Amino acid sequence: FGCYVSSHVRPLSPSRMPVLCVQVELVGSPLTHERFLRRHRGTYGPAIEAGKQIFPGPKTPIKNLLLCGDSVFPGIGMPAVAASGMVAAHSMGLETLGKQQELLDDLRI
Repeated sequence: FGCYVSSHVRPLSPSRMPVLCVQVELVGSPLTHERFLRRHRGTYGPAIEAGKQIFPGPKTPIKNLLLCGDSVFPGIGMPAVAASGMVAAHSMGLETLGKQQELLDDLRI
């Protein structure tokens, strides 16, 4: 929802500047997810078959590269995505905030 001053709109009263308000709505659909989130066909999470596969963990074949987000365990949604970051950090031996802070200090971040 946004408002801006417009010289093309008659003011409500002589003492007030004319203001035009426009409300923009974007419907969340697979098409908008594909466009704005860059997700193949607007999908959520990993491409796994229900009952046949499980969410992958954070580890990858590349040394020191871990994954987090909606495509790894524990899955889809903000709480789960945040938890996946914690799982990745714990996989690196960063179980406590103090250890994470030490790593950031070492990296000068």
